[in-house]
Amino acid sequence: MTATYGISGGRRQSEREDIHYAATVDDLITRASKDCEAHKPRRTAETPAASAPERPAPSHTQPSPAHQVIGRLKIRTVTVSTTDTEVTANVMLTRGEDTYAREARGQASGAKGMLRLVAEATAGAASDSMEPDYAVVVDEVVFQTIGEDDVITVTVTFITPRWSARQAGSAVVRRGDAMRAAAAAVLAATNRLIESVFST
Repeated sequence: MTATYGISGGRRQSEREDIHYAATVDDLITRASKDCEAHKPRRTAETPAASAPERPAPSHTQPSPAHQVIGRLKIRTVTVSTTDTEVTANVMLTRGEDTYAREARGQASGAKGMLRLVAEATAGAASDSMEPDYAVVVDEVVFQTIGEDDVITVTVTFITPRWSARQAGSAVVRRGDAMRAAAAAVLAATNRLIESVFST
């Protein structure tokens, strides 16, 4: 006698072509689970989030070139020579590699006269460093003692094509060199004005 076993309510052997004959209940459950997974609708691949549009790199505006300063005049040499009747003062100024030299002559009239000649030579050299319509003219030279220091003050007139201005500059006498202090006083009065007028 031959008998066929199956799950209650199931199909006949001839209808269950996909099922192994010796499959256990666990095997059938496993196969059914796999079959269910196989027939599930597949998820469409997730569309990657649209990347944010690239922002253009910020454009950096080139800074405008800084104002060019012509630089201050500096003293290179101050020399004074005398004879019985005449005094000659020579002053050389520099700005970078440029040099400006002037000479002033006058009658021998003591130390104050020498200081003025040095101041005038310095003012002339400073004038040479500018355009032809600009000039520095010495008005007054004062020697005074303040405390323990000897100080020379020079008053000048700074002349331009459109205006003129009086300026004063002072310098302390160092190492007893009053002549160099007189030249330094002129530059103290004029350097800043020259820079402001001719810097671009």
